[in-house]
Amino acid sequence: MFDLLQKAVDSAISSGAAYSDARILNSKSRSISARNGDVEDFNQSESIGIGIRALVGSSWGFYSTYDLSDKSLVNAGLKAHNIAKASAKVPGKEFPLADVPIVEDEYTTPHEKNPFKVSSTDQINLLVKSTEEMKKNGSSHASGRLDFWDTEKWFFSSQGHKIYQNIVESGGGISSLSIGDGEEEKNLLKLTKELSIDKDVTFLKNINNNLKLALLADANMFLMPSRVVNKSVEGFGIAFAEAASYGVGSIGGKDGGA
Repeated sequence: MFDLLQKAVDSAISSGAAYSDARILNSKSRSISARNGDVEDFNQSESIGIGIRALVGSSWGFYSTYDLSDKSLVNAGLKAHNIAKASAKVPGKEFPLADVPIVEDEYTTPHEKNPFKVSSTDQINLLVKSTEEMKKNGSSHASGRLDFWDTEKWFFSSQGHKIYQNIVESGGGISSLSIGDGEEEKNLLKLTKELSIDKDVTFLKNINNNLKLALLADANMFLMPSRVVNKSVEGFGIAFAEAASYGVGSIGGKDGGA
């Protein structure tokens, strides 16, 4: 990459710039989200490009391109110089460049394994399984997300500086939302503490109608199991009609009027 940077910088200097530097940036990102045991979203992107600046008198010229061919790099240096030269037609006070030691160095974020060296399939399966397990254990709404970034930067200047950076970042989390109460509430509360996820699990009960409808509209499926208690069973159930009004499919029990 430093060879490519030098081509652009040399072009700017040979065109008449007093100083020039350039950076190449290669950026990767990956984002995965899952809900209730299913993949909800997956996005991955990568981009690379060069930015170069040149100094003529007291004026700077900037130019950038995604084309890293030799012809494009030479043209980028020329363009940066020409822009600086045009800006110099309204000159300011010239100033000397700082007299600093020439640096050749590199830095990489400490990490055990680059997340982009891990199969995206494995990452998706991990997230899907996590939300699936929460759902099996009684969560009304189980969701999770993973985000990864890998950014590489190369810097080269006409003074001879060469610097490389590799910034690796990752983040993620899972959350669970449980609505209502009942005989299993105490067991579920106990389970979240045993698994040290009590801060990531929310139990809702006695919610207002607006929140109920908002949660229903965001649902993938409405489930309403039924059972006979002392020969009493719920009939049709207005909840099925509410789910249908939001285009949410329903699954009902075998008993009652569902």
